[in-house]
Amino acid sequence: MPANLGYMSAMLYNQNNCASESSPVTSKYEMEVGKDLCVMVGYDRDRCMGHLTAGGSVANIEAIWAGRNVKYFPLGLQEALLKDKRLSGAKSYKVLLPQRGKEEELISASQWELLNLDVDTILQMPSDVQAFASLEHHEFMEIMSKYLYESIGTQEFVRRHMLTQSPCIVVPSTLHISLTKAATILGLGRESLVSVAVDENSRMDPIDLNRILQEKLDKEIPVITVVAVTGTTEQGAVDPVTAVVYSREKFRMKGLNFSIHADAAWGGYFCSMLRAQPESSPMPTAKQTGFVPEMYLSSYVHEQLSALHHCDTITVDPHKSGFCPYPGGAICYRDRKRNSFLSITSKALFLHGNMLLNNVGIEGSKPGAAAVGVMMANRVIGLHKHGYGRILAECMFNAKILYCQWATLAKEDDIFVIKTTIPLPSLTNWSEEDHITFIRERILAKATKKLLG
Repeated sequence: MPANLGYMSAMLYNQNNCASESSPVTSKYEMEVGKDLCVMVGYDRDRCMGHLTAGGSVANIEAIWAGRNVKYFPLGLQEALLKDKRLSGAKSYKVLLPQRGKEEELISASQWELLNLDVDTILQMPSDVQAFASLEHHEFMEIMSKYLYESIGTQEFVRRHMLTQSPCIVVPSTLHISLTKAATILGLGRESLVSVAVDENSRMDPIDLNRILQEKLDKEIPVITVVAVTGTTEQGAVDPVTAVVYSREKFRMKGLNFSIHADAAWGGYFCSMLRAQPESSPMPTAKQTGFVPEMYLSSYVHEQLSALHHCDTITVDPHKSGFCPYPGGAICYRDRKRNSFLSITSKALFLHGNMLLNNVGIEGSKPGAAAVGVMMANRVIGLHKHGYGRILAECMFNAKILYCQWATLAKEDDIFVIKTTIPLPSLTNWSEEDHITFIRERILAKATKKLLG
């Protein structure tokens, strides 16, 4: 209700959230919404940024776009340092090379080393080099426009750097189609998507992930991003984010580095179940009237959601488990500097600080009503365990009951059988018939209050 009321009230004006001049109020709301979502998923409020998109597909495409630009920035910067006299003051600029375990001059790094620098090291490069060379930002951007992947194009960039291996994006086999769109839109091609097998719970298999990463390391194939899906569209499965983070740290020491993107379009709002209600919350805790069944997160899902803050980008959709009207997707950046790599060749650096929202993502014109709807819902309901967390806990309970209904639907004399995509629990000496009997007698036959009592 609050999301719809906010959306309808703003529809009377529905300003274009492309810049504060056209939308002085709703642009501010979008900035606040982006920050709130970032904090909900665990990011540092002072470092992060987020913004709304038309949907999760646009957010996923933007995340891969940013990942590609960040990956190839060091190669362009090295060429600029070697060729442009205006950067002579920064020729001695040093960065940490994980493969060597120490800082070395950027111009001395090998191609493979440049393609596998730590993400945070790359994000710091523009401001560091500007300072070394005593340049204003627009001057530095003008120089870099002659050397960057996104400026000179794939063919010319590959020719200059004699790149022989096409990069890849590592995804689970349960990937959303938007990631395929991202690969084709960015010119990487569908073949750049390397699929990781999933287990019987439809979760990315860490063993297969490590096998693929080792193969890419052995063949010196750059990995732009590894994607972990936090709530798959078809199965509702949560990939092991902790295992992906661990793999990055392990392979970083071997010389292979990459970004991590979490597609939490469905699962992002479940992070509200982990958050206490802030003391400064504008809305008091709602008094619960009547009995409301709730079910908390499993220890596994709790652990994965708690690890999301290690990801570089996260897709979160308010119009999914946030129950907001369309369009209402969002992308969150762990470090706001990462987003500037999407507009790195422009003559001015646009971030949310000056509210030019048309320069922080794919879209130009954006509906202000969407920002108002999401902000109203987040403020009234609350991105914490007593707000959205309570609503989603009830949804989880209902989903479990629906699962039990489906699992036991088929009777012995029926001409059909039911097989669930998520298997029944693995218990020693329990057959499928034992499970079904238990569900019918001990779960579905009981009143909800007694079941949870």
